[in-house]
Amino acid sequence: MGQALSISLSRMTTTRNILSIFFSCAAVILFSIVCAPFQAFAVTSPDIVITEWIASQPTVTVIDQASFTVNTQGKSLTPDEWGIYANVHTNLIPVTQNTVYTLKGNINVTAGSLDIVVDEYDGNSGYVSSQCLAVINDQRPLSYSYKAPAGVAYISVYFNVASVDSTVNVSNVILMTAVQPKSYTDFSKGQYEYYYLQLPFQWRQKNFAVIFNFDDAWTSMYTNAAPVLNEKGIKAVVYVITGAVGQSGYMTANQIKQLYGKGYEIGSHSVNHLDLVALRTSNYTSYLTQLQGPITYLKKTIGKTYPNYEISGFAIPFFSYNDAVRRDVTQRYRYSRNGSWSSRTGEYPTFNVYPFDPSDIVCLESYDSDIGRNLTVQEITEKIEEARAEGRVIVLLFHKVGQQGQSTVGAYEYPYQDFKDVVSYVSQNGMKTTTTLKLLNEVAAEISQKNIIPKFNTWGINNANVTADSVKLTLKGAAAEYLISSTAIPVTGKQSYIGRFQFDRAAGVGEVDINIDAYGPSGNYLGTRTILASSKTVFNYYPFYYQAPDGASAIKIYLLSTANSTYTAVLKEFYMWPVTLE
Repeated sequence: MGQALSISLSRMTTTRNILSIFFSCAAVILFSIVCAPFQAFAVTSPDIVITEWIASQPTVTVIDQASFTVNTQGKSLTPDEWGIYANVHTNLIPVTQNTVYTLKGNINVTAGSLDIVVDEYDGNSGYVSSQCLAVINDQRPLSYSYKAPAGVAYISVYFNVASVDSTVNVSNVILMTAVQPKSYTDFSKGQYEYYYLQLPFQWRQKNFAVIFNFDDAWTSMYTNAAPVLNEKGIKAVVYVITGAVGQSGYMTANQIKQLYGKGYEIGSHSVNHLDLVALRTSNYTSYLTQLQGPITYLKKTIGKTYPNYEISGFAIPFFSYNDAVRRDVTQRYRYSRNGSWSSRTGEYPTFNVYPFDPSDIVCLESYDSDIGRNLTVQEITEKIEEARAEGRVIVLLFHKVGQQGQSTVGAYEYPYQDFKDVVSYVSQNGMKTTTTLKLLNEVAAEISQKNIIPKFNTWGINNANVTADSVKLTLKGAAAEYLISSTAIPVTGKQSYIGRFQFDRAAGVGEVDINIDAYGPSGNYLGTRTILASSKTVFNYYPFYYQAPDGASAIKIYLLSTANSTYTAVLKEFYMWPVTLE
């Protein structure tokens, strides 16, 4: 397998004493200046660490990833600080001349401006020139191309804040280039999303969908929101706080049952809307009640009239969760809605990639709790269009909905007319709307029809220091491989596949890799792709993209454990199916 390399950004609180050429993006003028000692202000962490993969990947090499925040509000500039007030930059990154690279990520400039500059160096690490990629003064996805000119062997990417009153957040930054190696390194969920965006738009577009969510089961959802949705034939998902049913301001059991009868999905939002992370530690019995109580209540309440009722989803209160909570939820529910996207922080800017992780569904919350205001119709529709352009599933979360003609709204209450405008926008533009359960069933049907992985019932264990059942193994002792697929699985060379598996690695010592080996018709080895590598406790559904090498006719999938490993791993729901890239 290819080797991973770690580097880090320079510590922002140290002095940078190098001769630099400052490239002014606004004036497109080069200034030669000696950078005086400087300090970036209000940075979230004194060390800004980037993981550099310089990785072997089937279509993308991920070079850098970083997140940082700079706030220069209220600080006066000295003459020495002019033009380079706060600077975040990478170490030198090797590049290939005449190769086109893409810089991806997210930027949110709420005040001032940010210059994105590439400094270029020769093979001796000597400065050559600079290129300005952009000047940003708003919020946007980061997507810029850079071509390394002849004579350039290294680059450093600079984010320059040159304004005294600037507030800048940069997140999820990577630099990548197309490659086609024979072996592969760690493939994380974040990297999968960038892989996904390499697939043709025609294929991704069919996976776009809009899902309307309503938390808490407020009465206004039934009286104000549902009629608007019903008029457009849209079905939504309502997550019920079962301990509040029938109380003032909340739906009655009969209203909830009526919505289900009209095609709405009814899910759980716990019994009393408590912080589950804290409760799991302080009162485990009460914690289990918050998870299991709604299942009993809703099956009894709705199941009397609708025996086929299936409670599938759990919306985690306060978006407060960890791996332990996610694991507990997905043992009892089919999926878990965990996160929300904040217009201020951009915490979850990418929404859900098909086939999305059923243990980690994220949403756009109409009420931005970070800054205490409702998102505008334009802000919501822009995010909808972003999801459509990228072929993602976007979940729109509402709580209360105001009355028609109401001039003011309360906390977590979305204006009636704005809600109606969002619904009309989705309907008039012919966008697919669905519920999460229906979408999961569609994914399951596609998997059932196209899955190429036979159901694995036993591990192909070649080490006596292992105990295992159909999906679980416990390790100790020497390094060894454990076949997931007992026989070779037929594939087609150059065919693209997407897949998903669930993996739960408990605490213990050692690293685990899940690999795909490719072979030709004569059994000749063609290369290995690692779709998971972890030395930590993890729980997740992992999506992956795989392109069979040219000439491949079969693959084998296996788990590789390092020597002296002492952990328990559970692997299940391993699926993989071909995709046609129109």
